[in-house]
Amino acid sequence: MKKFSKFSGKNAVCKSKFNKFALSALIASSLVSVSSASWYDNIYLGAEAGYNFSQKNKFNMNEFDNSAPNGVSSISHDASDSSPNFGLKVGYNLDFMRVYGGFIRNFKTKDSYKKQAYVYHNPLHRIVNATIQKEFEFESNDFVIGADWTPKFSLAGLDFKGILGAYTGYSKSNIKVDRSLQYTDSGNVYTESENFKFDTNAILFGLKLGAIYELNKNNELEFGFKFDTANYKDKDTAISSAIGTDGIYGYNVDSARSIKDVKRTNMGVFVGYNYKF
Repeated sequence: MKKFSKFSGKNAVCKSKFNKFALSALIASSLVSVSSASWYDNIYLGAEAGYNFSQKNKFNMNEFDNSAPNGVSSISHDASDSSPNFGLKVGYNLDFMRVYGGFIRNFKTKDSYKKQAYVYHNPLHRIVNATIQKEFEFESNDFVIGADWTPKFSLAGLDFKGILGAYTGYSKSNIKVDRSLQYTDSGNVYTESENFKFDTNAILFGLKLGAIYELNKNNELEFGFKFDTANYKDKDTAISSAIGTDGIYGYNVDSARSIKDVKRTNMGVFVGYNYKF
């Protein structure tokens, strides 16, 4: 009977230890579950569409110019246009602010100009009156991180959150230049053309102002204004193609072009949708 009693005591101790272990495991599991749920609940995924009603691209481009003393002229350009954009982001919501990371695609913008100019024709060794036309194309991909302060407010009986934020990131831009020149000599019309492109990058900085309207627990809309600017690195490039006689452009086919002081400034509006977990 003593042996049986001793065995029963040991069994009770083991049972008690097991119950304590099970209770501890249950509490720990619950805490992890609650913590995970809390983190998960604050994540959101978003998409937005925007329109840059003012996109200014300023740059200086070194071009070969037979009339210049050293054969090269630095010409300043200011190409402006408007363009749409589209973005995706993932973020984390706090009660008074949010942080996020995302991608923005700025679609292609174009600009062009035409002018009459007297240029020196190398083979003919004389000045000719020519029509010079240039066309520019710009597009960029932006990878950004940002933070927004989102204070609550009411308007017309509706509850909103404000958006006052800033963002920064990496911008990769592609710039394409098409240049053509047409002139008449001895009754004949001659056309020469070339096109070349630059791939460059920059750190961008932006500001955002807007509002968020919550449709329900998991869905919300946002809208507002954005402004950002980027100063791109100077780049050299080789001509991708050149067509024409061995005249004003022809003898420079194997030469390079360079682009400097490239600055992009975007100002526009956006509207977005966010799904909150």
